[in-house]
Amino acid sequence: MVVEYVKEHFGIETPFSALLERSSRLMEAPYRRGLPPKDGALAYLARLRARGVKTVICTATPSRLMMIALNKANMISNLDFIYSTDMLGGSKADPAFYDGLCALIGEKKEDCVMFEDALYAMKGAREAGLGVIGITDDTNERDREAILAICDQVIDSFDELE
Repeated sequence: MVVEYVKEHFGIETPFSALLERSSRLMEAPYRRGLPPKDGALAYLARLRARGVKTVICTATPSRLMMIALNKANMISNLDFIYSTDMLGGSKADPAFYDGLCALIGEKKEDCVMFEDALYAMKGAREAGLGVIGITDDTNERDREAILAICDQVIDSFDELE
């Protein structure tokens, strides 16, 4: 999404794949240092796993960076499935994307709840028929009203959930 925005708004003609590779290289150092998970995310994942709830991550972050971040945050052991949009193809903005994702994890869309901080993905998941819990932070402050309108629930921290 960021690369597409930059290309469109700044008239850059560099191929998308080259821009994506360059942005991934620039992001690697912070990912290797470790990015903090959302507040309460690790404890919430552990609570879900203890209850036997299937846990899945599907991010738009390139898969190589995603695995670095999940490993650094010690999250992998609390996830049943780990996907990135570059592994699956498609976009989280597209409601059809969730058909394939739910088929892969063996669940009906109406039985799934997506926790999301990106408005475009919240819209796609809602249109697909998933439950949506919005996670607010500094990056989506300008979208707060739209997030409140789309989501079943909006949280600032996973600590707000049982």
